[in-house]
Amino acid sequence: MVTSLIAAYMSTMSTQMNWGASVLVNDLYKRFLKPDASEREQVWAGRLATPLLMLAACALALVLRDALSSFELLLQIGSGTGLVMLLRWFWWRVNAMAEITAMAVSFLVALAFQMSKGGDGGDFSASQQLLIGVGVTTVAWVLVAFFTESTDKEVLRRFYQRVQPGELGWKQVLEDAEHERVQMRDTKLHSDLPSGLLAAACASVAIWALIYATGYWLYGRPLWALGMGAVAVAAGTGVALCWRRLSLR
Repeated sequence: MVTSLIAAYMSTMSTQMNWGASVLVNDLYKRFLKPDASEREQVWAGRLATPLLMLAACALALVLRDALSSFELLLQIGSGTGLVMLLRWFWWRVNAMAEITAMAVSFLVALAFQMSKGGDGGDFSASQQLLIGVGVTTVAWVLVAFFTESTDKEVLRRFYQRVQPGELGWKQVLEDAEHERVQMRDTKLHSDLPSGLLAAACASVAIWALIYATGYWLYGRPLWALGMGAVAVAAGTGVALCWRRLSLR
């Protein structure tokens, strides 16, 4: 049993280290620092990034008090970056620098709260810390999005043709294409992306309802299990109805 736990831990840690190093190499080093880096240089950059990530993780572990602190830190970071991850589908102005800024600022704000007054966040409650983190992060990445160079026009047009997010938030891209007499084939203004988002929300409700239904059934609470099962069926029906409206290609 101990061996299996150690193996599971090693598997998780190696995955996180490799994943983190690949992000730093592909999304930061190769894209911004040295675009013409050879594969050998990228491998060495990944090898250097891996121990640096491990040292940073060890330093962060000394700051965290318990498992709840690590969960609150992850929640703080995720809440700050959530808005930019959603709006990048609906607003053409969101670029790579805006996303990097959101991740960096969100992490720094969360770390500042963790380090203040022994990790209690100072005079702010957990909900107040989330609101402050989201506000500061949003202001930072919006300013970066406006004051940095936007994504290449061709990339934006290919993205629009593939995703079909609709006119709202992408009107500037469509007007530029029309002004330059660029034919954006298969382009439509009325997107089925809202139906896709609704289907994703219904699917999430269905999955969680099934999980709770299983738990209630195992703990001998059949009425609650049947109720959660009914919610899962209703949410699954919503997914099926939304699926018919999607123009899958």
